[in-house]
Amino acid sequence: MKTQSLIAALRFIYPGKVRRDIRTFAIVLLTVASASRALTAGVLDNPRDPAVAEVRAREDDYTRGVRDKDIGLLNSVFAESFIDTSETGKLINKQRYLELLKADRSTIESLVTDEFKILVYGDAAVASSRFVLKAKEEDGKRIEEIGRATDVWIRENGRWMCVSQPIQARSNQKNSPCDPIESSGSVRANGRV
Repeated sequence: MKTQSLIAALRFIYPGKVRRDIRTFAIVLLTVASASRALTAGVLDNPRDPAVAEVRAREDDYTRGVRDKDIGLLNSVFAESFIDTSETGKLINKQRYLELLKADRSTIESLVTDEFKILVYGDAAVASSRFVLKAKEEDGKRIEEIGRATDVWIRENGRWMCVSQPIQARSNQKNSPCDPIESSGSVRANGRV
């Protein structure tokens, strides 16, 4: 009965002659499924995949740049079209992000990223990780933040560049250090700061 329904559906979708040979249909279906799996095999989070390893190295550069407030390093990590999205939805472009980081008076004591999941889609990649931040505001107030960051990367001229960083933070604090706060003198331009 299911076979007849499938054939009727195929006739509706593809008017014309539909082959009733179920074995042929099964072979075609398995071939398509196998080809689909083969085409997406590079998408899997495989640390031995050179593209995954390259994106992971760039993620480390990103974290080191934020931790050390290394504007030059971050300038080389971010694409010119980079945009940061805070947890409240505020958008910050590359130039403004770097300005805010340079003006930031907080001290990062520790910034650790782990639990990476990196998916590569040709010349694009998505990297998700957990971050643990320990820092001090200019006034000495301690900040402890655990959250997740998801970065979007593109391969431009053979080099992986970060184009977007929306933040997903979890915090018990009212003012999350993931939000850019320009008035206090302590600016956190993304979840890693």
